[in-house]
Amino acid sequence: AMGQVNADSSMGQSYNVDSVTWDSAGRRYVIRLTGITYTHNGYVTMVTAGYSNYTATYAAESGNLVVSLRNTSTAVGQQDHFSFMVLQTS
Repeated sequence: AMGQVNADSSMGQSYNVDSVTWDSAGRRYVIRLTGITYTHNGYVTMVTAGYSNYTATYAAESGNLVVSLRNTSTAVGQQDHFSFMVLQTS
């Protein structure tokens, strides 16, 4: 699975992505992947922030990929564009 996500949660490009939503309470993106119950085990994941003044982190929650973008000066969760790739290792 892979994709390019716009700040408003719309997809610029995607492959095997069911949906992307912005979780305003958690200040993060929740990505539901097609046919994948996402966990840290069994997948290699890369997430790249669209701008150099943001850092991107990811986690697994309830079978979904969760992506957070943080401004490097304030560490507050931000909405912005990013890209990601998830590869199965087995």
